[in-house]
Amino acid sequence: MYKLIIKLLTPIIKFFLRVKVEGKVSVPEGEKFIVCANHLSNWDPILVVVCTGIPINFLAKESLFKVPILKNIIKAFGTIPINRNGSDIASIRKSIEVIQSGGTFSIFPQGKRLHVPPHPDQTKNGVGLITGKAQAGVLPVGIYTKNYKIMPFRKIFVKIGEFIPYSELQFGEDGRDYALVSKQIFTRICSLAIPEGEIK
Repeated sequence: MYKLIIKLLTPIIKFFLRVKVEGKVSVPEGEKFIVCANHLSNWDPILVVVCTGIPINFLAKESLFKVPILKNIIKAFGTIPINRNGSDIASIRKSIEVIQSGGTFSIFPQGKRLHVPPHPDQTKNGVGLITGKAQAGVLPVGIYTKNYKIMPFRKIFVKIGEFIPYSELQFGEDGRDYALVSKQIFTRICSLAIPEGEIK
């Protein structure tokens, strides 16, 4: 069902959102990794899947699992519910299990949608925690559109960056500075999500 949904959505997404993909996915075979991108809208998970071609699991707030039709779609995507009012350790553990079992997981380090240029200080610690516990590398993805607001027929650039091996991530002297590694990851994403010129 996952592949069918993606097959049906891809031409629709690329037509209505005028998506232009830059870069290619290049991850060493056998590497555990997560996909990280900046967060503009509810379209972002679909954009990441369509543009990378990778079957991906996501975290999503629990309330979305109560919405008719949508709940069936996000379940088909292997989405993991998370309690936005707390740390929800169970969801984090499930995320780590997905990665360690060979699945690919995706997270938006900002933790919420922002319609402003991405900045390293916007990131939360969750991406660092999950990456560290799962000992996974990162595939950074930058998403940009005019004014950082996704609208039908407004061109969107999705830039796929170079893979960051787990060995290159810096967890501080005690090996548990998740804020440090989260900022390192999102700094790379920011460099991808800031345009070289104005989009018309």
